[in-house]
Amino acid sequence: LSALQSLGDLGEKLGNGGTLITISLLLLAAGFFLKRQVWVRVALDSLLAHGIVALVVNSLKHLIGRPRPRLTHSGGWHLWPSLESGLDSFPSGHTSATVAVATVLARALPRLRWVPFALAAWVAASRIWRGSHFPGDVVGGMALGFVMGSVCNGPLREWRLSGAQALVRVAPVVLLLTSLF
Repeated sequence: LSALQSLGDLGEKLGNGGTLITISLLLLAAGFFLKRQVWVRVALDSLLAHGIVALVVNSLKHLIGRPRPRLTHSGGWHLWPSLESGLDSFPSGHTSATVAVATVLARALPRLRWVPFALAAWVAASRIWRGSHFPGDVVGGMALGFVMGSVCNGPLREWRLSGAQALVRVAPVVLLLTSLF
């Protein structure tokens, strides 16, 4: 149990906004110092994806008002807009942000694109086993993060096309994961 808790804690830290921003800023600094324009672009795109996801996720969390798993046993809860702590489960912010950043980073690592996605999957799983989110919160966060990361991966003037293509690509995964849960 303690090993699982430690892995969950590490997943929580990895998916934290500060950690994700730090990764992007380190990539940005390395790109500037090493004169790698591609790294600079990827770092800026990952910061943009993270920022957009944060705005969308936090708006949805409070608009939906879904309770976190630890609050569902007390009864008397409902789904409705709320600014109360604990009524902000859907979608998972850690998952959304991590998948958005992973989607952007995967563009810079074509042969190793599985690495950021494997780390994002770890963060997503840790949100469930820590009891912070329901599986549906994580699946919703994953889909949102992938779409936003994909939009930021392409030219912003083509965001509708990038978003539509991302929805088509992520739909089978969402259906598979939803059916498993």
